Amino acid sequence: MARVGLKPGWFIGMGIAMLILGILAFIDAFSVTLASTIVLGILLMAGGVIQFVQGIAHFKNRMMGRWVNLLIGFFIILAGLILCAEPIAGSQILTAFLAGLLVLGGFSKIFWAVNQRDHAPDWWVAAFGGAITLVVGILLYWYLPWSGFFFIGTLIAIELLVAGLSSLLFGLGLRRVRKEGF
Repeated sequence: MARVGLKPGWFIGMGIAMLILGILAFIDAFSVTLASTIVLGILLMAGGVIQFVQGIAHFKNRMMGRWVNLLIGFFIILAGLILCAEPIAGSQILTAFLAGLLVLGGFSKIFWAVNQRDHAPDWWVAAFGGAITLVVGILLYWYLPWSGFFFIGTLIAIELLVAGLSSLLFGLGLRRVRKEGF
């Protein structure tokens, strides 16, 4: 393990820090949702500016559609500005969009699983997973606007907790391997 250079303490420390951040994110999922919506708005504005600049740089090229890049850049900047100016409404729109994706994803998983009945004896497991995805999407949409206040922050909290736990366990595993002399 010394040759690889992995340091268990770093993984353990990072895991603990991410677990703490995940707990804090769960405690105030609303603020995390708003902050992430604003950050997404800023990133969209930056991407829109890049798209707009590319449109200007290639304006003379007839193959690039002249105005298409400029319009795309403008609308991306506008979307970013709206998310930054109205993060509550933006988080609700993003949650509604994610709910729609979950509903479509759930239906497609169920459809795929049912079509695999003849090939896979446990096709129902995939169908059940699709049904869960479908129900989550429907519930998110059903409980709008309230779900829009907390959903994105809750997802971020869950990600921080899972990443923190995996990093912590990985570091503890490295420490155990080091003590056992592998």
